[in-house]
Amino acid sequence: MPDATPYRDVDGVITKISRWSVTDTVARLTRLLAERNIELFAVIDHSGGAERAGLQLRDTKLMVSGNAAAGTPVMVC
Repeated sequence: MPDATPYRDVDGVITKISRWSVTDTVARLTRLLAERNIELFAVIDHSGGAERAGLQLRDTKLMVSGNAAAGTPVMVC
């Protein structure tokens, strides 16, 4: 039975459960980021990579986004 908690925070990484499929969630987040002028740097398809390696993994994608103008000074520090 899945955890009923809508999110979890482990070492500052927040994981939220979506009510939509992975494909729909990525599309919705992509639109939301564009509306807010937040750059989507990459979508990494972990499950696709696993499949190409002959392995199985549930549909899993990592989205990397941010704002270079705001984030770069923080990274320089």
